[in-house]
Amino acid sequence: ETTVYNNVLDGIEIVAPAGLAAGPSGTPSFLYNQITLNGGYPIILPASSVDKLDWSSSYVGNLEDSIIVRGGVIDRDAHWQRLDAPYQIQRDIQVAGTVEPRLSIESGTAVYFDPAVELVIGSGSPGSFSAVGTVEPILFGASDASSGNWGGLRFADQCLSPIILENVI
Repeated sequence: ETTVYNNVLDGIEIVAPAGLAAGPSGTPSFLYNQITLNGGYPIILPASSVDKLDWSSSYVGNLEDSIIVRGGVIDRDAHWQRLDAPYQIQRDIQVAGTVEPRLSIESGTAVYFDPAVELVIGSGSPGSFSAVGTVEPILFGASDASSGNWGGLRFADQCLSPIILENVI
């Protein structure tokens, strides 16, 4: 358990190719942390590390309460959990690779995209996607609600079936 607080800027920033390591059997490894009272965002990280975050940590109480995802490639199975702050995608994310990765988004998760940024599934290499809002809807939208301008979800030439979108707004 760690508390990161009172930084003038962001709480934690991880720059690719660095990332968070997986726990046993690929489970989340960033557990029971509190990132609060920082002058920027709680955490900034590449898309390949998002699945290491866990609901047991808290990311609120900062000047900006969004988890910043810098974009990149997800080339292995990944599951994004619902956290106490939304994900804000700053650059395009591609889900594609030789091991046919699948990105799944947990019920109740909020994912917001900066202008013209998109989530691309299966471009150039196989990839798949699942967003099932079983209990609460999964929210996708623009990080700047006034513009409504984001690139969207793009299912490309090598997107694998089934694509599952249920209870998604």
